[in-house]
Amino acid sequence: MKKFILFLAVCLLPSLLVAKPAALLDGYVHQETAEGKSSYLTGKIMRRQPLDFFVEVLNFPEKKGTYELYVKDLYNMWFNSLEDILRKANRPEFDDLLAALPREVKIRFVSNEVPADLKFVFIPPSEIFEQCGEGVLGCYKNTEGVIFVSEKLTHNPGEVNRVHLHEVGHSLGLADQYYLGRNNNANLNYASAIRDKSIMNAARGSKNVKGITEDDADGLIMAIDLALHNYDRGGEKGWKSLDKKSKQYYIHGRVANSPYSFHLDFRTNSISFAEYGKDWKSVQVKDLKFSKSGQDLFASLPKLEVKETDAQGRPVKEISPQGETVYTSYLYERQRKLFVDKKGLVTRYEENIWDRSPSDVALKIVRSGSADSLDVLIGYFRVLGKKPRVAYDRVAWQEEGDSYFYEAMCFKKTCEDRILREPPDNVKRDSLQETIKQKALFERMQRWFKGKGKIKS
Repeated sequence: MKKFILFLAVCLLPSLLVAKPAALLDGYVHQETAEGKSSYLTGKIMRRQPLDFFVEVLNFPEKKGTYELYVKDLYNMWFNSLEDILRKANRPEFDDLLAALPREVKIRFVSNEVPADLKFVFIPPSEIFEQCGEGVLGCYKNTEGVIFVSEKLTHNPGEVNRVHLHEVGHSLGLADQYYLGRNNNANLNYASAIRDKSIMNAARGSKNVKGITEDDADGLIMAIDLALHNYDRGGEKGWKSLDKKSKQYYIHGRVANSPYSFHLDFRTNSISFAEYGKDWKSVQVKDLKFSKSGQDLFASLPKLEVKETDAQGRPVKEISPQGETVYTSYLYERQRKLFVDKKGLVTRYEENIWDRSPSDVALKIVRSGSADSLDVLIGYFRVLGKKPRVAYDRVAWQEEGDSYFYEAMCFKKTCEDRILREPPDNVKRDSLQETIKQKALFERMQRWFKGKGKIKS
């Protein structure tokens, strides 16, 4: 069965991919703009507040002191590298930032009995899968405040492990830059179209590096300015990317792709929704709850009345025949669609990800199942050789995690299905023999594929 990472952790996958934009995490952007207590570390670092870290080395407890110094090096490298890049750029719009950057991040190491800002756990490479998932080199779990990485160190002076530096970048608010990662966790208004090598892109292996790149520096500056609520760098024109090959400008600290930003939080079964004002300085962030009677998972999208479009003429706000407000966001190979009824409750959340080739088109549709559970349909269309196929997994998402219990595979004319496990009592048991629904899903995904990345309902 094909499984998707559903926003529980941000991980580094061992693939080597081409597109590498700079971006911030959805969760970071919404936490910082909401002006509540942030679980990320950039703001505390820039305010010179000490960080309390607990470092655990499972197999080499006697070397804990060495690993603690190494963790300090990881955090210092992000900020010291940024300082080096800014000094070489010699641009006056960054003079204030140069004066404010810490020469050394204040970190205090505490015992496991003391509340910590971050737990940094070094484990054997063979155990990464258990903690982070299949095909992953390391991960940062924001909700738990923990980083899991390999215990293997080849710590030469002035160098650190690339994977370790990548996970630290997540704790500072930076999003992934490889294909699947950026489509899962990058925020559409804090993401550029820059193409360059960077720490936040996936890397094959875990070789050492001596610092971050100009692309990473763009992301860290966005994170710093957001944490300090500095939206005026460069004035109304904004500031140009530190990558000399890029024409990207960040205006008011961001790329203004859409006044509506939203993402699904499976931990709370809610949608984090941000709406920006016309001046792009004011923003309102709120949590939207799911309706207990959401739309059918297999229902096709209705005809919508367009109310607002983005700079490219794509709909970002529409009205459904039932009077629901429908928001759509676009970023990289991802499209998200959110239906909100007149009571302010979410009746449907849909996410689509498609490959640039395209060789793989995927969707995820979410509706409410009960007060503590969501009903999720994950489908994907893929061509393997000459056999196009579509499959879907029915998922019951509960507090303890995902529970896949239906799987169906549809080929050109027929569908095969199986029960993986019985669904919980609070989830309606649908018949797997409803071939009309399976056919509708199949035909819809075929249209996506034929559109070569242009999603059509």
